[in-house]
Parts: sequence; structure tokens; C-alpha cells
Amino acid sequence: MSEMPRMPGTRRALIALLMALTGAVACAAAPEAPISTTEVSVRTTAYVSLWMREHTWQNGPSARGGALAVAGRMVWVASGDGRFFRVDLARGVVQADALPAIDLGSRALAGSRRYKSFEVPPRVHDILLDGSDVYVCFNQYAASTDSIHFNIARLAPDGRTWTTLYRSVGLDAPMYTMGNGGRLALQPGTRRLFFTVGDQSLDRHRDSPSALAAQKPGLPWGKVSYLDLQDGRVHPYSLGHRNPQGLTFLDDGRLVASEHGPQGGDEINIIREGGNYGWPYRSYGTEYGSYLEYRSSLPPPPAGVTFVEPVYAFVPSVAPTQVVQMKGFHARWEGDLLLGTLKAQTLFRLKLDGDRVVYAEPIPLERRLRDLRQMGDTLVVLTDTGSLLTLRRNPKPLDRP
Repeated sequence: MSEMPRMPGTRRALIALLMALTGAVACAAAPEAPISTTEVSVRTTAYVSLWMREHTWQNGPSARGGALAVAGRMVWVASGDGRFFRVDLARGVVQADALPAIDLGSRALAGSRRYKSFEVPPRVHDILLDGSDVYVCFNQYAASTDSIHFNIARLAPDGRTWTTLYRSVGLDAPMYTMGNGGRLALQPGTRRLFFTVGDQSLDRHRDSPSALAAQKPGLPWGKVSYLDLQDGRVHPYSLGHRNPQGLTFLDDGRLVASEHGPQGGDEINIIREGGNYGWPYRSYGTEYGSYLEYRSSLPPPPAGVTFVEPVYAFVPSVAPTQVVQMKGFHARWEGDLLLGTLKAQTLFRLKLDGDRVVYAEPIPLERRLRDLRQMGDTLVVLTDTGSLLTLRRNPKPLDRP
């Protein structure tokens, strides 16, 4: 679907929407409610002490899934179940129903003829703000096709509806699984919206046409692709991915992704156009519940295929989520990557040297960390229990000159 033209009559609505997104005006979708804030403790790292607070509110984001975005002094939280919140941490208030909710088809999924069982309901995976434009990606069950579809949508200029920009083919599998991927990143200086789609565990289903989909260029599953926002076309960029839940462009233009392996073998990859990252034929993980190499039960890969090695792999698994590049937070962190994790419940600071990770510093937070963003001198983290964490440099620093 091509980009909708900007009509003159929408200019006033666009300006109002931009002001609401950045906090220049109050948003009138719903009354504001108070946020409860708890100071957790000071977390000391190798080079800086951190002061952490946890923020919660009634009827907040659902457990598991979801994402966050930052615009000015506002934090926008996309709940995994399709609701949206506008959070003003400075004032200690939150606004529910700040954007129109998305029906993910979760209730209808129970009546599916195709999916006899499912591990999780469909989720919102990411939210991205670009000026007055708001993008979301999510998996959605459609009863009309009895299929799961991956979707990218943009908020209409009036702020009341979502316009579908991309809808994948239906998921061909006997069950709906957790290998979803789903992360957005806008390439600087272009109108290319990059996105990840997980392989949906299609390596399990070898009797279906989409079996081993991550290695099949014509299918969306297990890929990094981009949507050209000027002409609406989707272009495949790399393949051979399992469950890429982190995606970011570095200052030097490189694209970095984090993805889940199976039992071990979580990866940090530098994504290059046309690269094949190996899944499911190559992994540092093992078969679940055993010590067997994961690929030991698969048919051999096609002859002559070259696979790209990760720049870093975690063994055992940490379950990585979003990855961001640090800017202006601390001199010793400048340009480093910060990675959230679910299983490890830890932030990892990754020191990059070219295409090599020199070390990974663990910063335990004892919470499943679904998404993170830097907002000036503050790190904002969405947990899998629906709370927000904010981490700042300790106002009474322990670090010495």
C-alpha cells in the first residue's frame, strides 16, 4: 500500500498531533491518573552508579509484550494487548487510551480451525515515533482467513484510526508460537522503515509449505526487511533469523540486531543486505532438553550457501530484547550498546570495536526487560510486568575521578 498523500486539510490536525506527542499540549483522549513511584536501589556498574526508580499505575500495560517510545518529555507505552498510554514522568501522571486501541483478534483465535494450540496471544511488538507519524507493528489473528498476519500500521492524521501499511501472508502452521520478532527502525536520512519478523518456530513444522521459512526468500518469516514509505513496497534485506527482538541503526550507519537462539546461542548481528544469518542450520544453541547441536535433526543446508557469523553470542541464553546505542549518558559508555534481556533479567553494556564485541558488562535489574530507550540523561525501560524503570546517574555519585 503506497503512502497516503498529505492533504492541505490535515495540516492543523498534524500540528496538534505533533504537539500532543511531544507534550507541548495536553492530550484529550482520557483523564490523567497518578503514577506510583518507588525508589528501588542504587546500582553500581564498572564506571557509573545508577539511581533506579520503578513506576506503576492502575490498569497498566499487560504482562508480556509491548514496547515504548520517547517524544520530548513524554514516554509512550504500547501494551502487548493493543492499548496505549501516554506517560509524563516529570508530572507523575499517565493517560490511558492515548491512542486508538488495536484489536489483535486474541478472543477469536480460540475458535481457529488452523491453530489447535497457541503459546501466547498475538501482541503489539513495537511503536516508533517520527515527527507527527506514529508506527506500530503487531501480530493479528483474522477470522476471515483463519490466519495470523504480521502488520505494520500508521496512525491517521486525525489521530483516531490506524492505516495498514503492510500485512503479511497468513501464517502456515498448526500452532501459533512465541518466535515473533517484530522490531522497527527508521533508517536515518531515508524513508525506509526496517522491521524484523521471527520465524514463528516454522523449523518445527517440516510437512508444511512454509517449513524452514527463515531460509525461503519468498516468505516473510525469519527475515529483516524494509518498507519504502514513499512507494509502499516491501524489500527483503536479510534472511536466516530466528526471533530478532532488537533492531537499531548506529551513528555510523550500521544496522545491529539482537535475536533469540534456541537453548543457548542468542546473537548480536550486524545486518548487511543479502546476508544469510544461518537459522535454523547454524546456531550456537542446542536442542531443547538435550546437549545435541540444534541443527543435528535437520536436513542438510543447500550446497554452497555462506552463513554470516554473529559478532557475539550468549551461552547460555539471556533472551535479548531491544538494543540501543548510548549517547551523552556517561563518557565511558559513549557509543556503547545497551541490551535488554528477559531470561537473564539484566542489562548488558556491550563495548564495540569495529565488528567485534570486546566485552559485555552485566547490570542485573531482577526484572524481565522488554524494551528500553534513552531519554536525555535517563534510561527508560519497560518490564514484562507492565512497569517502567527509570535509571539515572546517581545524584550522589560513587564513581571517583
